[in-house]
Amino acid sequence: MPIAHLAIHTKDLETITSFYEAALAPLGYKERMRFHDGAVRGYGASKYDADFWITSKQDANVPEEFKGKPVGGWGGPVHIAFHCKTRNQVRAFYDAAMANGAKCNGPPGLRPQYFFAYYGAFVWDAEGRNIEAVCVRPGFWAEEWGVLGWTGVLAVAAAGAGYLWQNYFA
Repeated sequence: MPIAHLAIHTKDLETITSFYEAALAPLGYKERMRFHDGAVRGYGASKYDADFWITSKQDANVPEEFKGKPVGGWGGPVHIAFHCKTRNQVRAFYDAAMANGAKCNGPPGLRPQYFFAYYGAFVWDAEGRNIEAVCVRPGFWAEEWGVLGWTGVLAVAAAGAGYLWQNYFA
């Protein structure tokens, strides 16, 4: 699984974002998204994708749902997300991580606050880093039954249309 995105956490958001905006501009990186009143900022070279994130660790900027989590709320100094081709891979990652000592930071499920098809699972590793597996595909492509199921539906619809055409319109 390739890395989907990486996040760093800082106590000086403005200084760090200014530095990275300047340093990454020659690579085509621009700010693409903001969440939580600007405390979370996503950058990317692609028009529609942010693969590098900077988040503020100031307590005033930490949303309530993250307060009280290990290492001050947002996880350790790094957040790493691994891209998955299917939602089953997300579930398998979560199960394997939990079986090997991880702590739950969000079970597998949809996260529509990020994107309508964002399906992720989050765990804390033994040192407090937030590790994620994510699949950003609609359910009909992201589940193993998806393509086969839709192929079957389309085949039945085509057969039905053929039957109707032969028996009623020909």
